[in-house]
Amino acid sequence: PEAVRAAAGATRCEIHRVDASGALVGVARAEVEAPRDAPSTAPPDARAPFHPDPERLLAWAAETGRSVVELDGGSARYAPADDPARASTAVRWAMEADGPPPRALPRPLPVRDRVAGVLHRVGAPAPLLQEIARVLAALLQYAALGVERLRLVEEAERAEGERRVEALRGALLTAVSHDLRTPLTTIKGIAHEIARGGDPSRAAVVEAEADRMDALVGDLLDLSRLQAGALPLDVRIDTADELVGAALQRAAGPLAGREVRIDLPDELLAARFDLAHTVRALVNLLENAAKYAPPASPVTVRAARAGGVVRVAVIDAGPGVPAAERARIFEAFYRPPGTPPDVRGTGLGLSIARGIAEAQGGALRYEASAEGGAAFVLELPAAEWRDPPAPDTMPLADAPGAAAPAPPTD
Repeated sequence: PEAVRAAAGATRCEIHRVDASGALVGVARAEVEAPRDAPSTAPPDARAPFHPDPERLLAWAAETGRSVVELDGGSARYAPADDPARASTAVRWAMEADGPPPRALPRPLPVRDRVAGVLHRVGAPAPLLQEIARVLAALLQYAALGVERLRLVEEAERAEGERRVEALRGALLTAVSHDLRTPLTTIKGIAHEIARGGDPSRAAVVEAEADRMDALVGDLLDLSRLQAGALPLDVRIDTADELVGAALQRAAGPLAGREVRIDLPDELLAARFDLAHTVRALVNLLENAAKYAPPASPVTVRAARAGGVVRVAVIDAGPGVPAAERARIFEAFYRPPGTPPDVRGTGLGLSIARGIAEAQGGALRYEASAEGGAAFVLELPAAEWRDPPAPDTMPLADAPGAAAPAPPTD
């Protein structure tokens, strides 16, 4: 737009593209300050075919593929029907007519058999020298190709999004059909045994399988909320110690019998995060380490501050993740090839953990551990921790041991 504006001596040039719905969307603009002229008092040209506003003029040019000359009085003239691109003819007609002077020139940007957008040139729309007209014609072709490229990129992104949705739908159907039907079959079989006089203690298996189904349904709901950007968050300043301690309590079952090494600095590491959801993310990482690391190997939880983030890493001594799989391990329902059949899971843990981290301005990354195995690093926005005020600075009513205020009397 700046090249067109400078070549034509205009004060403003805008490029609009036609989106998928047929509406015009501004994509580029160039403008220079022009001296303010006194507002025109000329009446609208009664011989003009219509008196639309500039937005309608642009829409009309995009719909018909014909150039328009916007006149100072609010009316307009359009290019001849036999040659819609001859905007210069419309400009000359407007200047020769006894009426308001030309003010702006909306021109369509055709690509093949369609109009990809509209170029709106405001100011100095007089007929141009032949050499400048040739330069402008070339610039208009480049503008049309650029706008068409935006449309093609948008279509490619939409197609990629639809492909991912279809892949997610297929993975969801697979997970629901397998990971829900398996516990349902177990529950049904044991319930039938108990009804026929079997061992009542087998009801504990029914309860465990029901809990497994409940966890899967909860994962699916959390995944849908994350993808819709609707996960409720209560982000506050908290410490890495509190986060790690709560996560280890929650993951005590999967980590039972395994050595867990805690590596936390002496100073408090404060960050901004939602404690409940971030504990869930860290528990997913701990459970993931317990699944894939050898039973006798330790799991290390390490926290440190690096610049503006607090990094909480879960490090195991398992086989790690091959380089070819590292780009996919955070996809929903994805499980690496060769996963042992006795390793339960739906492939949602890492996807949900990353979604929780990113929803609150953090990140989740995979790093190859220097000790061998895998390191999943949860990054959270760092904050400055402020200790509570000392007792001697507290208000009397809040100080430890202070007498309670007397109750009001009637």
